[in-house]
Amino acid sequence: FTPCTPGPLLLVSGSDYLSVFQPGQTDALLLLTFETHRHGVLVGQLFFAVHLLFLGTLVYRAAFFPGFLGIGLVLAGVGYLIECFTLLLAPAYEAITYPGLAVAALGEMAFMLWLLGKGVRTGGRASARAGTGA
Repeated sequence: FTPCTPGPLLLVSGSDYLSVFQPGQTDALLLLTFETHRHGVLVGQLFFAVHLLFLGTLVYRAAFFPGFLGIGLVLAGVGYLIECFTLLLAPAYEAITYPGLAVAALGEMAFMLWLLGKGVRTGGRASARAGTGA
């Protein structure tokens, strides 16, 4: 639940137009808005996973970053894809996705810490390529 989601807040506001619903119906509608939000987040996470696959590939191929960061980001994208498809297609097997999410967290945090600590390398292969005209 996020405060930006107005559906649940409207259902518990006690407005006059809600008096046509029985308390059980209001509770069911409240749970429906939570489930709808959860599935929307999963769909958004699916696009984020694909983004991580592309970003990881670019980081792996770039001369500015070490290759292990790209591999970590690709593994993070795969972990998120596994989680999305598992929760959308077989929600009873949610526990299977936990190791993949741990790998995803490690891959993303390694990339973040590398950017904060080291930044982008300015020497090395990139400057060598620039000097050769390739």
